Amino acid sequence: MIEILPQSTDDVLGYKISGKVTGDEEKYWLGKIEQHLKEHKKLRMLVILDDNAEWDMAAGYEDFKWISTHTRQMEKIAFVTSKKLWKWWLSADKPFARLFDVHLDNFDPDELDEAWAWVKS
Repeated sequence: MIEILPQSTDDVLGYKISGKVTGDEEKYWLGKIEQHLKEHKKLRMLVILDDNAEWDMAAGYEDFKWISTHTRQMEKIAFVTSKKLWKWWLSADKPFARLFDVHLDNFDPDELDEAWAWVKS
């Protein structure tokens, strides 16, 4: 499930992902992000990944397609998670993101305020 966080602002989107995300749900939220990009040149996001966050194959495919065409529209993404697998994946992805001038960072759940401050700066 994907839910928008109430701390989201006009230029910074916040989401919490829990459980399994389906392809239809991923398409819905990517459409919402597309609408946001019509008003803003760059995207800044905070994403909370709970310990049960995962994507089915259809959602993963939709995410991959979207990322492959919108990477340059991303500016900063803060990931908040305690799961070691997500932290490892994000650390591995960070150098590739920098190639496209995207700033990624990950934070522990007890650093949520710091994550918001970083993504908004």
